[in-house]
Amino acid sequence: MVDSDEDRNGMAFIYEEETIAGELIDAMTLWQKSVAYADGKLPENMLGETYCDTFWASDEGIYISKLTPNLLSQYNQLITSYLGYFTKEYISIRGDNLFSADTKYWYMGNTAYNGAHYYRIKNNHDMIECENYGGHTHHLWRSVNDFGAWKSH
Repeated sequence: MVDSDEDRNGMAFIYEEETIAGELIDAMTLWQKSVAYADGKLPENMLGETYCDTFWASDEGIYISKLTPNLLSQYNQLITSYLGYFTKEYISIRGDNLFSADTKYWYMGNTAYNGAHYYRIKNNHDMIECENYGGHTHHLWRSVNDFGAWKSH
């Protein structure tokens, strides 16, 4: 859990996602990790925050179509965890996009929960980012219209 000030010490509101995200990388083959994982300096800000007008992110990551059935099951758990914050109607509109053929998963840093890390799930419709600098975490979900007027077809 979070090591924070006295009032919040031990609290964690969004931890399942980060745990699953790290376990997903740890379970990958060496080839999959070579595409989906990077070591090095974490971004200073989430791209969705920095480039809030353009929905831009670099092209790193592994296509989810390259995941084995077991890894795809873990990926599904990760997405299901994020979707759990929304109503059923909204899930039916957004959820399928995160399994589209152009979806990529990318991870940087420590794979242990609450270790410094960054990960991104991105396709042409959505981008989920998480940054955690150890004890302080941010999650951001962007869509092409930032959820403002999305309509199901």
